[in-house]
Amino acid sequence: MKTRYLLLTIILLVSNIAVGQRRVCYTYDENGNRVQRKLEIISLKASHVTDGIKQIEDNETNAVEGIKLFPNPFDSSIRLHFDGYSDNGRKSAILFNMAGIVLKRYENLSEENLLMLDGMGEGSYILRIVVGSKVFVYKIIKSE
Repeated sequence: MKTRYLLLTIILLVSNIAVGQRRVCYTYDENGNRVQRKLEIISLKASHVTDGIKQIEDNETNAVEGIKLFPNPFDSSIRLHFDGYSDNGRKSAILFNMAGIVLKRYENLSEENLLMLDGMGEGSYILRIVVGSKVFVYKIIKSE
């Protein structure tokens, strides 16, 4: 009987860890007395990690935003084309690995650019593009 309770307790604890993170919020009155306790469970899903990251598949471009990024996956270089953005807006790009470490910076980009990435290892990278006050983030893949 004790084994069943122990097993059930372990299953419940593991399921709570896998589902999310718990946060407790307290509310106090003006005298400093606690009047309310609120338990929040924050869901930890993989989709939170990739929010705001767009992956462009096989030579597909994102012309809606006026940025063309191709080919993806790439082998040694990737083309970055700005369409519809004025030349007086500052354009830059930053390449990150999946751990968030900055690998390369590209400043003062023109309308048509060739980013040489031949020294990079095979894998996935994040390219953050800034045009004026707009920020675009793309997931790019390098394959040999």
